[in-house]
Amino acid sequence: MGLLIITTLAYFAIFAFLSVLVFYTMGFTVVSFRLKSLSQPEIISLSLALGLVLFVLLAAIFGLLHIRIFTLPVVLGLDLYLIVKFKKKLFFPWVVFLKEKVLLLMILIGIFIQGMINFPSGFLYNGGLYFWSSQGHDGLWHVALMEAIKKGFPPQNPIFSGEPLVNYHYLIDVAMGEFARIFPFFSSLDLYFRFFPVMLSLMIGLSVFTFVNRWQEKKGIALLAMFFTYFVGSFGYVVNLIKGQSVLGGETVFWAAQGNSILGNPPHASSYVLVPAFLLSFLLFTKSRDKYWFVTSFLLAAVLAGFKVSGGLVVLVGLGFAALVDVVFNRKLSILALTGVLGLSNFLTFKTMTAGAGSFLMFLPWWFIRTMVVAGNRLDWIDLENQRQHYLEKGTWHAYLRVAQVLR
Repeated sequence: MGLLIITTLAYFAIFAFLSVLVFYTMGFTVVSFRLKSLSQPEIISLSLALGLVLFVLLAAIFGLLHIRIFTLPVVLGLDLYLIVKFKKKLFFPWVVFLKEKVLLLMILIGIFIQGMINFPSGFLYNGGLYFWSSQGHDGLWHVALMEAIKKGFPPQNPIFSGEPLVNYHYLIDVAMGEFARIFPFFSSLDLYFRFFPVMLSLMIGLSVFTFVNRWQEKKGIALLAMFFTYFVGSFGYVVNLIKGQSVLGGETVFWAAQGNSILGNPPHASSYVLVPAFLLSFLLFTKSRDKYWFVTSFLLAAVLAGFKVSGGLVVLVGLGFAALVDVVFNRKLSILALTGVLGLSNFLTFKTMTAGAGSFLMFLPWWFIRTMVVAGNRLDWIDLENQRQHYLEKGTWHAYLRVAQVLR
């Protein structure tokens, strides 16, 4: 086991170096045009987020054109160009972690907390491969999808041979699978369960910190936002305690996955990265109305629905309301234009990755609440649901008032 840990740490060191060259430098090509107006954490955060999106787009385009052999040369060529052009300036922003020790400490603890379920999974123990929590299902699905992406793009469905994968947001799997393809000496198990979770956790904390710090202009509030993102979850464990179960469970009793275990859901985790990064770029755009920040905001959210459908929907709905306010009170159309192009790009992304998805999309605003109440692995509060159905069956206005009282 000791040798295994040492070997894993050695491979992680190589991964950390290569991930900076692949993701950070690719995003830095965009961020480099506004270095003077950004803080060091903002440069790192936006470069990593933009690099993630650009790398996925590069992998997808080269995959569709059947020229994937050029992915690694393009990445390495870009690295060489940036190193020659910027020299020390390229990696200088990373020294911020030597100065901001509280920020670094919180990120390191956050990575450990978020990765507790992931890190031990996928190792070969005495009894075979072992997977914690839902990773025996969800984790293996993503590993299988990574392997499918290594073989071809668009990927085949890992479950049904010869069938293309549709109706799933798999762009984060493209990032992991393509990275595994161009660097084949990495194990997909290590990449999924250990290496990419560290990178995603770093990006989550940093994107939240930089957005809130720029928005509120107070580092203490930004650190508090990071704290809540990393360490605060629901009171689901209280429900478990009432039921006489372990207080270490109940993470999804109230349906929503919690931030402290979000790495078990890579699509969700990637939206935790891209949404705050987009909000930072959008904030800078609203302050300056600079075309550069318009383009940057577009890049960060252009294919967000392909990373996480709900993330794309939340951004578009919020942006739509912001555009309405901007038009009415400021008589400006730039946010409306951004909403339009993002709506179109995300719609095209959604349509490209789905087949007949509209046939099973339904408007059921109370579905999550109802299933949270009645499901056995959630609240399991059947008596409350019986009362609701009883009064709805009555159909009188008095009964509807009782429903409101029951659900208050």
